Amino acid sequence: MLPTFGRNVIVKVLVQIFFATLFFSAKGKFHGNQVWRIVPRNDEQLKFLHQLSSTPHYKVDTWKHPTLVDIPADYHIPVEELSRFKRSLSSHDISYDVMIANVQNLVDDQYNNEAGSTPAASGISGFNYSLYHTAEEINGWMDLAQTTYDYVTKFQIGVTYQGRPIYALKISKSNLVRPAIYIDALIHCREWIATGSLLYVLKELLTNSSYSSLIEDLDWYVVPMINVDGYLYTWDPSGNRLWRQTRSAQAILTCFGADANRNFDDHWSGPGSSEEPCSSLYHGPMAESESETRHIARFISGHNDTIKAVVSLHSYAQVILYPYNYQLKQYPPNNNEQNKTAEEMSKAMFAIHNVSYNYGPGAETLSVSTGVTTDWTQAKADIDINYTIELRDTGQYGFLLPPDQIIPTGEELLAGIEVLAKHIIESELSTPSP
Repeated sequence: MLPTFGRNVIVKVLVQIFFATLFFSAKGKFHGNQVWRIVPRNDEQLKFLHQLSSTPHYKVDTWKHPTLVDIPADYHIPVEELSRFKRSLSSHDISYDVMIANVQNLVDDQYNNEAGSTPAASGISGFNYSLYHTAEEINGWMDLAQTTYDYVTKFQIGVTYQGRPIYALKISKSNLVRPAIYIDALIHCREWIATGSLLYVLKELLTNSSYSSLIEDLDWYVVPMINVDGYLYTWDPSGNRLWRQTRSAQAILTCFGADANRNFDDHWSGPGSSEEPCSSLYHGPMAESESETRHIARFISGHNDTIKAVVSLHSYAQVILYPYNYQLKQYPPNNNEQNKTAEEMSKAMFAIHNVSYNYGPGAETLSVSTGVTTDWTQAKADIDINYTIELRDTGQYGFLLPPDQIIPTGEELLAGIEVLAKHIIESELSTPSP
């Protein structure tokens, strides 16, 4: 007979498998599912929400994790769990607001626009930036950028777990060694707005003479799709539009992937991540276990002599975060510079459409999280400036931002990136040559 500990472990694993299978084999269909916003009003309610977010007994996908009293948390709840979830909240005197009454309606609006323009036929300027595009179309856009502009190079920086290439663009008008900005998107593959808005920014940099100085004086490295396997899965009719992680195999056979933005080798496996393989915050079996994380880390490490700023794009929250994320009241040596630049970026972004972007150290401004891109680039890769930008919105649509907000979000992002680029240029001009 198994000892009690062994039986408990087996029971726990079986429960995880059961509920993970139920929730994530839904073939991307979310009819009747809702997203609720819950604001804990005291420590007891906050503790309950923390337990709720980590238990495998609920088929609930936490979109915005509970952090502090009076700070909202968002939950995506399957239709069959609504009554039970409501009873659990009532038993702790917790109220809620319905943010999204039927998740499938928003999903349908995005997939209805699947048939975007063909990059080769439309050209860079004619490409439809108000639609979400498939991985094939995004790769086609990158090919077109390379053939259209002799200073744009498409190259491969690595492969995904399933063997797909991870492509990047280099924009450079000089053979000299120059300071560079690195930008990536879709490390969390359900955050479609990250890549949608990034393509708009790249289009403006390449075609709008107002931004010519930004590519005359800087090099750019851009990775529009890190988690290619996951992104394809969000488009697959048999997949899951709201999938977040990579697609690597794990010890529990029905649970796949890890959170690649909890997998970097800096304070790995700490607070804000999970050791549960079925959790969307699973940090992986070891640091850099995920192929996507590993290749990004190697690329940045190999270019840290020229990369002066790293920007990792996410959604949703409308915040500009800089290190550190792993613990409260921990700051990088150039905290004042990163804070001041983020403040100027926030002002520029607000000036476009009067949409506010908060800013500050990640742990204090959003939540404590460990093993994240920008903590690693700051502490281990020794990059000067490191921002995680959480794009629109603040919860009305969450990860399902309507396509008609892609260009406005891109315009805001462009304004922030322009401020950052000009800061890098000015900093490099004022730094004496060795």
